[in-house]
Amino acid sequence: MAAHLAICPIGVFACDETGKLVDKELFERNSEHVARKFLQLKNGKIIPELKILYERVSKKYNELTLEHQNNFDLEIQTEVPNLCGKVLRQQIRDLASEFGFHPIEHFVYNLGIALTEETLQIEL
Repeated sequence: MAAHLAICPIGVFACDETGKLVDKELFERNSEHVARKFLQLKNGKIIPELKILYERVSKKYNELTLEHQNNFDLEIQTEVPNLCGKVLRQQIRDLASEFGFHPIEHFVYNLGIALTEETLQIEL
């Protein structure tokens, strides 16, 4: 059986072969915190939420894909896009509301600002 993992602004999610969400690790509801997570990923560093979810899901599924360019030295295939990423993009508003990241547009706007600020601090 296969599972597909994907990262989005509200956390790391896993879907089964049918696209059903089977597990998740949510981020804090803090755009600055999530910005730092995204920068870690960009710099090739695994984030705790991905590692924790990977460890749980890999016990139940023998094939795993991650929607990312890097596999972070995990036994996982990279696949862009993958099924879970597609599901997340279709359901992001509902998931954000369900998990307290509502309105998602406001959270993503603040995330963009935080990413820019963090990047500028690193560059300067």
